[in-house]
Amino acid sequence: MTSLEELVGALQTPRVVWVMVPAGEPTRGPVLVFLDGAPGSEVVPARSIGTEAIVAPVSGSVDAAGDTLAQGDVRVEEADVEHPPLVAGADGAQLVVIVADRSALRTALDDGTVAGPLGAALSPVLAELQAQLPMAGSAT
Repeated sequence: MTSLEELVGALQTPRVVWVMVPAGEPTRGPVLVFLDGAPGSEVVPARSIGTEAIVAPVSGSVDAAGDTLAQGDVRVEEADVEHPPLVAGADGAQLVVIVADRSALRTALDDGTVAGPLGAALSPVLAELQAQLPMAGSAT
Protein backbone atom coordinates (compact mmCIF):
# COMPACT_ATOMS: atom_id res chain seq x y z
CA MET A 1 0.00 0.00 0.00
CA THR A 2 1.29 3.47 -0.92
CA SER A 3 0.94 6.33 1.54
CA LEU A 4 -0.38 9.76 0.60
CA GLU A 5 3.06 11.19 1.41
CA GLU A 6 4.67 8.78 -1.08
CA LEU A 7 2.11 9.68 -3.77
CA VAL A 8 2.64 13.42 -3.28
CA GLY A 9 6.42 12.88 -3.20
CA ALA A 10 6.27 11.20 -6.61
CA LEU A 11 4.72 14.28 -8.26
CA GLN A 12 6.92 16.66 -10.26
CA THR A 13 7.88 19.82 -8.39
CA PRO A 14 6.67 22.38 -7.90
CA ARG A 15 3.63 20.59 -6.62
CA VAL A 16 0.37 22.47 -6.26
CA VAL A 17 -0.67 21.03 -2.93
CA TRP A 18 -3.92 22.92 -2.50
CA VAL A 19 -5.78 25.82 -4.07
CA MET A 20 -8.47 27.57 -2.06
CA VAL A 21 -10.90 30.32 -2.97
CA PRO A 22 -12.01 32.09 0.20
CA ALA A 23 -15.45 33.66 0.47
CA GLY A 24 -15.81 36.80 -1.54
CA GLU A 25 -16.82 38.13 -4.94
CA PRO A 26 -17.39 35.06 -7.12
CA THR A 27 -15.61 36.24 -10.27
CA ARG A 28 -12.77 38.42 -9.03
CA GLY A 29 -11.99 37.45 -5.44
CA PRO A 30 -8.66 36.23 -4.07
CA VAL A 31 -7.17 32.78 -4.43
CA LEU A 32 -4.71 31.04 -2.10
CA VAL A 33 -2.21 28.63 -3.65
CA PHE A 34 -0.16 26.25 -1.51
CA LEU A 35 3.03 25.03 -3.20
CA ASP A 36 5.70 22.48 -2.36
CA GLY A 37 9.10 22.62 -4.08
CA ALA A 38 12.06 20.24 -3.94
CA PRO A 39 15.51 21.65 -3.08
CA GLY A 40 16.82 23.77 -5.95
CA SER A 41 13.58 23.64 -7.95
CA GLU A 42 11.90 26.65 -9.47
CA VAL A 43 8.77 26.78 -7.33
CA VAL A 44 7.33 29.88 -9.04
CA PRO A 45 8.53 31.00 -12.48
CA ALA A 46 9.32 34.58 -13.51
CA ARG A 47 5.94 36.21 -13.91
CA SER A 48 3.84 39.32 -14.30
CA ILE A 49 0.26 39.22 -13.07
CA GLY A 50 -2.27 42.03 -13.40
CA THR A 51 -2.91 42.07 -9.65
CA GLU A 52 -1.01 42.10 -6.38
CA ALA A 53 0.25 38.89 -4.79
CA ILE A 54 1.72 37.95 -1.42
CA VAL A 55 4.31 35.17 -1.11
CA ALA A 56 4.96 33.65 2.32
CA PRO A 57 7.22 30.63 2.94
CA VAL A 58 5.70 28.21 5.44
CA SER A 59 8.84 26.09 5.66
CA GLY A 60 12.20 26.04 3.97
CA SER A 61 13.28 29.03 1.91
CA VAL A 62 13.23 30.50 -1.58
CA ASP A 63 15.64 32.76 -3.42
CA ALA A 64 14.19 35.70 -5.38
CA ALA A 65 17.01 37.27 -7.45
CA GLY A 66 19.49 37.10 -4.55
CA ASP A 67 17.01 37.86 -1.75
CA THR A 68 16.25 34.91 0.51
CA LEU A 69 12.77 34.49 1.96
CA ALA A 70 12.34 32.06 4.85
CA GLN A 71 9.55 31.11 7.25
CA GLY A 72 8.10 34.30 8.72
CA ASP A 73 9.11 36.47 5.74
CA VAL A 74 6.54 37.98 3.38
CA ARG A 75 7.06 39.28 -0.15
CA VAL A 76 4.44 41.69 -1.51
CA GLU A 77 4.43 41.74 -5.30
CA GLU A 78 3.06 44.64 -7.31
CA ALA A 79 0.65 44.18 -10.19
CA ASP A 80 1.93 44.34 -13.78
CA VAL A 81 5.62 44.10 -12.77
CA GLU A 82 8.00 41.36 -13.92
CA HIS A 83 8.98 39.37 -10.81
CA PRO A 84 11.96 36.99 -10.61
CA PRO A 85 11.55 33.23 -10.27
CA LEU A 86 11.40 31.79 -6.75
CA VAL A 87 13.88 28.94 -6.36
CA ALA A 88 13.68 26.58 -3.39
CA GLY A 89 16.61 26.54 -0.98
CA ALA A 90 18.66 23.57 0.21
CA ASP A 91 15.78 22.23 2.36
CA GLY A 92 13.10 22.79 -0.28
CA ALA A 93 10.20 25.15 0.26
CA GLN A 94 6.54 25.18 1.06
CA LEU A 95 4.86 28.46 0.13
CA VAL A 96 1.52 30.17 0.38
CA VAL A 97 0.85 32.53 -2.51
CA ILE A 98 -2.17 34.81 -2.17
CA VAL A 99 -3.29 36.32 -5.46
CA ALA A 100 -5.63 39.28 -4.95
CA ASP A 101 -7.77 38.82 -8.08
CA ARG A 102 -8.19 35.34 -9.50
CA SER A 103 -9.43 36.73 -12.83
CA ALA A 104 -6.00 38.38 -13.29
CA LEU A 105 -4.36 35.03 -12.50
CA ARG A 106 -6.59 33.37 -15.10
CA THR A 107 -5.50 35.99 -17.68
CA ALA A 108 -1.81 35.46 -16.78
CA LEU A 109 -2.20 31.70 -17.19
CA ASP A 110 -3.98 32.11 -20.53
CA ASP A 111 -1.37 34.62 -21.79
CA GLY A 112 1.54 32.43 -20.64
CA THR A 113 2.94 35.03 -18.22
CA VAL A 114 2.67 32.33 -15.54
CA ALA A 115 4.12 29.37 -17.44
CA GLY A 116 6.05 26.16 -16.91
CA PRO A 117 5.00 23.35 -14.60
CA LEU A 118 3.23 25.76 -12.23
CA GLY A 119 1.14 27.30 -15.00
CA ALA A 120 0.30 23.87 -16.40
CA ALA A 121 -0.78 22.63 -12.96
CA LEU A 122 -2.72 25.75 -11.93
CA SER A 123 -4.68 26.28 -15.13
CA PRO A 124 -7.06 23.30 -14.88
CA VAL A 125 -7.37 23.61 -11.10
CA LEU A 126 -8.37 27.26 -11.32
CA ALA A 127 -10.86 26.46 -14.11
CA GLU A 128 -12.44 23.71 -12.00
CA LEU A 129 -12.70 25.97 -8.96
CA GLN A 130 -14.24 28.75 -11.01
CA ALA A 131 -16.82 26.32 -12.42
CA GLN A 132 -17.85 25.36 -8.89
CA LEU A 133 -18.45 28.93 -7.73
CA PRO A 134 -21.91 30.48 -7.98
CA MET A 135 -21.97 33.39 -10.41
CA ALA A 136 -22.51 36.87 -8.97
CA GLY A 137 -26.16 37.82 -8.93
CA SER A 138 -27.47 34.31 -9.63
CA ALA A 139 -30.21 32.76 -7.52
CA THR A 140 -29.10 30.00 -5.16
